[in-house]
Amino acid sequence: MEETKREAIKEEIRLYTELIKIFAAISVATAGGIVGLFLKLAEKPIVLPFILTGVWMENLFVAAGFYYYVNAKRLIGRLKDE
Repeated sequence: MEETKREAIKEEIRLYTELIKIFAAISVATAGGIVGLFLKLAEKPIVLPFILTGVWMENLFVAAGFYYYVNAKRLIGRLKDE
């Protein structure tokens, strides 16, 4: 494999790892918000739509992080095979 291709793959892996870190941080923050809203549910039932929206967004963030994780693993496998 050409050296420029290897460097491009390494750079793409770095990008994916940074995106994984970002999605993990967003996921933790969203989970904290969901728990905070859930604790207020008994006092203010109006927060239920926000909880459901947060759960939906949490699933999206986890799926996006998993997607980039799988792609990074695939690229690492390509580097090892070459």
